[in-house]
Amino acid sequence: MSCDKDRAIFFTTDRGFLVPTLVAATQILDQPDVRAIADIFVFLIGFSELEADKIRREFRDRPIIFQTSSPSRYSMPDDAVFRKTHVPPSALARLTVGQNIPERYKHLTYFDGDIQIVGPILDLISFDVPEGLILGATDRPYVKIPENDTSARTTREYLQSIGIKDPRDYFNSGVLSATRDTWISMSDRALRYFLQHSDRCRFHDQSALNAISVGHRLALSPRYNYVSTYAECEAEDMISPAVIHFTGAQKPWFADSRPWRGRFKESYAAILRAHPMLKDFPFMPDAEHMERTDRDGERAWRLLRLITPWRVPLRRRRIRRYLHDTQFAV
Repeated sequence: MSCDKDRAIFFTTDRGFLVPTLVAATQILDQPDVRAIADIFVFLIGFSELEADKIRREFRDRPIIFQTSSPSRYSMPDDAVFRKTHVPPSALARLTVGQNIPERYKHLTYFDGDIQIVGPILDLISFDVPEGLILGATDRPYVKIPENDTSARTTREYLQSIGIKDPRDYFNSGVLSATRDTWISMSDRALRYFLQHSDRCRFHDQSALNAISVGHRLALSPRYNYVSTYAECEAEDMISPAVIHFTGAQKPWFADSRPWRGRFKESYAAILRAHPMLKDFPFMPDAEHMERTDRDGERAWRLLRLITPWRVPLRRRRIRRYLHDTQFAV
């Protein structure tokens, strides 16, 4: 690692997300211009030091800094609510590791592990986010909230409960950037908010980060956080994604359902072939779960495209309007 770099890219992962996280991290390392200005940290949540050393030795030829972190750092009180989804409680770890990144790294960019890098990201990593602000991409509510169904009404109520008045202000937490000091400050506030108001946090730490960041966010282009909703709306032609974020339960390392249709599976198979020791850290769900997830994914697709065929054209129109009307920082 070079001592003259002042930027860090970091991931947090539990055992189940280790392999996808390493796929994303190695894809970043394949971009020399990014590697030249930033170091990569992977925080291992709930791993023993013995396991961490095994991983470090396996990837000793790749400039990745592996650090362990204990789940106890975000332990929840007995009365806390953690809505059961595909998101594990270890997602809260991202709010606790800022202090473990050395002070010489002035600018931080966080990535979820369920992403793939498919285009250049230098503009994102090299951008200097002003102190006190966070850079994040608007999430899907603005696409669906004008509709008049139960899901849209529930989403409107959810945003109101955490103080979001305009759905375009609600950001996805899968790709975020800030100064180190701002990240630590916002993370501390977000974790306190979650622990005090977990019943409002439908999307866990993402909800908390949004609640404490109202008015303090810069808009990141969806090019750098292309969530699954955009793929469902076939918006790749409008956005030209550089970072694809596999939001929702249909993860590309096991799901064959739309919108991904198994397109990204080979990346995960390839890293297992190159590093067989990763099989000690299973990330594939059981066959029943995979079958059920694909079945649910196909059912949702049919609902979107066949039963309500008007949804996709209208959502594409909203996406196009948002892209036209928004001035993105990056």
